[in-house]
Amino acid sequence: MPEEFLQLEIDGKEYTLPEEVKNHFLNISNIRHMLSETPIDVLADEFKNNDRDLYHQNVINNITNGAHPCLVFLDPDTGLAPPSSKCKLEYVSEDEIKAIWSKLNRGDILACYQHRTNRDGNETWADAKKKQFEKALDLPYGSSKLVQGTKIAGDAVILYCQKT
Repeated sequence: MPEEFLQLEIDGKEYTLPEEVKNHFLNISNIRHMLSETPIDVLADEFKNNDRDLYHQNVINNITNGAHPCLVFLDPDTGLAPPSSKCKLEYVSEDEIKAIWSKLNRGDILACYQHRTNRDGNETWADAKKKQFEKALDLPYGSSKLVQGTKIAGDAVILYCQKT
């Protein structure tokens, strides 16, 4: 694995990726076999716009019937849908993440991949998406965190928050 993939930056501090992450990075389904106190499952079903509701319901069912505490990691192609736009296939909508958040228990974590946007303005694209994420979850500003690669992955972040 290239050197630039071995570090993460969380809130301005660099961390080395754990060996378990490095070993399973190339195939997300391999994460099911990691030794962990917390059971790991992967819902890797693909969906098309015409079965989006069914896919979302499967996610909700997995959360409702799954083990807790849990980490739900959403990996849409692009991230959160832009505000005031139709939710295309490559996005997750604010309503979808809000519904998922509502099914999580105290201690559970919701994380979402977010690719760089073309947004102009005074705040960075990552800060704008962080605010949108928190607003969708009805959380005060500063409740969530950003994880970002330190080198070549600067055009993507992971937004996450633990339910309290």
